Formats: sequence, C-alpha cells, structure tokens
Amino acid sequence: MENEDSISKEPKIVFIRRSDKEDFKLLLDNKPFSDKENKYVFLISMLIGFKNGLKNEIKDRDPSGFFRTETLNDKEKSLIKTIAIADQNDLLVLKDKKKVYRIAEEYAAGGIKILKDKVFSSDYADFTKRFEKELSDIIKK
Repeated sequence: MENEDSISKEPKIVFIRRSDKEDFKLLLDNKPFSDKENKYVFLISMLIGFKNGLKNEIKDRDPSGFFRTETLNDKEKSLIKTIAIADQNDLLVLKDKKKVYRIAEEYAAGGIKILKDKVFSSDYADFTKRFEKELSDIIKK
C-alpha cells in the first residue's frame, strides 16, 4: 500500500499505452504536430478523450514513458488537474497526484484514435479551424 508521501508527489514521467505509441508517433511526424512536443499531442488527446467521455485503462504501459512532467508549465498542469477534478467530481483528488496523472493518461488513451482520425480524414487547414473551435468550446465549459 502506498503511503501518503508517495501519492502526494507528482510523478516524474507521463505514460501512454504501448498500443498507442505508433499513433502518437504518426501524429508527431506529420502536420499539424510535426513541430510540437510530445506533451502537446498528449494534452490534446486528453481533452478529446474527456470531451467524448472516453477513458481507457493503461494496462500495456510503454515502459520508456512519453514525456517528463517537469516539461509541463503551470497552465498545462492546471488543465490536467481540472480534468481530474471534473472526472472525480471532487477536489480531494488533488491530494493524490499519481491518480491525477493516471486520469490524464486514461483520457489521452481514450482520445488518441479520435485525434488521429480527425487529422488524417481532412485537410490540414480545415482540421485546424475545426479543432480550434472544439478546444475553445471545451475550455468555455
């Protein structure tokens, strides 16, 4: 059983499912994400997963990790925390930082396929405009 110290510490690494690794790589190798960091595609996938209510358990975790939490800025960390609070409907979830990040990882796993389908089913300009509106709508809620 984990003690309070171990759950209250922010994890050092954010993970994705091994089975999603190729989808993330494909997105990062192509526009509009070819000049973006791993965390960027992760956060967008997380938002899409959350918006669509899709959360997938991380059973086949890629052992190499996806990015380090130290690369997240305060706004990005706040976004992850906000998703966890909304998911649990409880502010106390913030006491368990490992759970907060696990929720983010599960929503990213739920959203990655949708993101990949959206990017590769339309032209770049059309995708960017539609996606900006979707993100704006999510943030407004």
